[in-house]
Amino acid sequence: MFTLSCFYEPWWAYLLRILFEGSAELMLYATPVAICAVVWDVFGNKESTPQDMTVLGLDASAETYLPSGNSVFPLWTVLLYLLTGSVTFGIGLLLFNAVQALS
Repeated sequence: MFTLSCFYEPWWAYLLRILFEGSAELMLYATPVAICAVVWDVFGNKESTPQDMTVLGLDASAETYLPSGNSVFPLWTVLLYLLTGSVTFGIGLLLFNAVQALS
């Protein structure tokens, strides 16, 4: 028998619902773990670092550790960034084509 629905749900609404439900379930597990990690980092790690060293570099003399404003990246660093980006983009295209071919 043909049923007439009063509400038309677009095709992407189901995908968004699955995404939000999965994200909410992940947050149920990830939030307590993240809170415990932050609390441990703040309160439990004080003995492992020397007293005169700041881990985040937020002390008063932090500006002396910054490189000068006219520093230039080495050529190998720029090439490594470009190579990494190109390889990552290529892998993404390969996976996209594989999913399209399999579906």
